[in-house]
Amino acid sequence: MRVLRSLVIAFAMYSKIPMPRVDWKKENMRFVLCFLPLVGAIAGLLWYFVYRMMIYIGAGTTARACLLIALPILLTGGIHVDGYMDTMDAVNSWGTREKKLMILEDSHIGAFSVIMTIVYYLLMLAVVSEVRPENALLVAAGFAYSRSLTGTAMVYMPGNKREGLAYTFTEASDKPKVRIALLISNILCAAAMILVSPYAGFSAVAAGALWTLLFCRKMEREFGGFSGDLCGCLILELELVFAAIAAAASLVVI
Repeated sequence: MRVLRSLVIAFAMYSKIPMPRVDWKKENMRFVLCFLPLVGAIAGLLWYFVYRMMIYIGAGTTARACLLIALPILLTGGIHVDGYMDTMDAVNSWGTREKKLMILEDSHIGAFSVIMTIVYYLLMLAVVSEVRPENALLVAAGFAYSRSLTGTAMVYMPGNKREGLAYTFTEASDKPKVRIALLISNILCAAAMILVSPYAGFSAVAAGALWTLLFCRKMEREFGGFSGDLCGCLILELELVFAAIAAAASLVVI
């Protein structure tokens, strides 16, 4: 039952999918991070279904790309976008660690968050527009892999504060079991991506792991550890990386 309650909490937190009410007690949060990749898998399957439907009805490239970019935001309620925007404000302040942490906690948005979010979605529009049907599954699998890598970072990286939902989920986790579950998840996601497209899939798997490692080192240096906002930022950046690799594979036909 605790596992099922953790699943419900994971979907209630990281998606807008209706879930039954569950008490957010520590014992019910032990395996929440195990189900973060599953939330991504559902998002990826829905993304791929919409992609194929748009192809089937003959929708234009721009309309298809715009809908596919909006879909994850609608499904997650924009929780990861919020983290990305807060992180961009803090990182681009070029202030001290203390100042960056203050900006990260500020509920107001600044100019850099708006600018970098516009840049992000322009880049996403460009790459999603180029993804061909044979590489669309690579993007879909990336939704699960991005969350699997992020969950892994959460259970290995120190937190930069002793509060917040990310800290709560991490501290409540049964870390040995969660780490094993996320390792299996990473392996399954990597296998799926390589199966979909051997060369592009391998490139995506390697790029995702390397990007996560570099991101974690940068965030530990600048913020002293991880937080919920940084997790959201990492998920969005990984989704862009995977979409870009799928687009490149579509252009060079690999």
